[in-house]
Amino acid sequence: MRSHRMLRQLLIVDACCASALPREGAGNTISLMVPQADKLAYRDADIYAGLARNREFPGLARLLLDNGVSRVLDVGCGDGRHLAYLATRGIGGAGVEASPSLASRARDTSPDADIIEGDALQVDLGSGYDAALCLGSTLQYWTQNEGLDAILGRMYESLARGGLLVLDLNNFGELLEARIFRRVSVKTHSVQGRQLKENLELQIDVLNQTVLGQWQWHLESEAAPLRERTAYRILLPQETRKFLETAGYGDVEFPDIEFEAGLREIDGSRLVVTARRS
Repeated sequence: MRSHRMLRQLLIVDACCASALPREGAGNTISLMVPQADKLAYRDADIYAGLARNREFPGLARLLLDNGVSRVLDVGCGDGRHLAYLATRGIGGAGVEASPSLASRARDTSPDADIIEGDALQVDLGSGYDAALCLGSTLQYWTQNEGLDAILGRMYESLARGGLLVLDLNNFGELLEARIFRRVSVKTHSVQGRQLKENLELQIDVLNQTVLGQWQWHLESEAAPLRERTAYRILLPQETRKFLETAGYGDVEFPDIEFEAGLREIDGSRLVVTARRS
């Protein structure tokens, strides 16, 4: 019941703020987007768990173990389930998470990992890791070139020489190839016995090279839905290679690995990228 009250309070507060969100066709939408850490799914660990798919994917563990990885940094670790799964395979390490709710849950989920709460561009990430992970499209939350340069640089600095970087991205290039500039989907999730309906509309902002996501969430038995918008950077393979090489990485590859990550799948394939600190 306590969690239900928390969910209801989140929806009521955000419904009151909905008028501040940008409307269709409004100018300067990027600056008015909801920050990723402030999204509904990231402010309540129970909602996050209800939305998340099975992300304890063996493909990632095989990739890391085949490269002799024993200590990782998970940038945007969410509720810590990646770190908890990797711990069962003998891989330890740390995670950084901007959402206080998810960072708290990660400490419970993965008690042996060092969970760092805060902005990955500002907190001390540590150093000497065998691998740095940025999964579930997290890298694409940095929509500006400067932000991408900064976070890739920070992960580079956290790695030991020869350390492995693993990125898991939304392959929005698939939308461009199919000339799909608008997509609408409806999904229903279970959150502590209650249904949470998700309406998602995706649109491509060609000029800013972003995918704009507009959500409407409706929790069962609640009258007012929550609306929020955010943006994801479109990163194509060769552009990603250029960002990585500019940051100092070498051995950039796009392995054909069948694992998915992320809060939800947006009806497209994943783009997995690996690179090494020179």
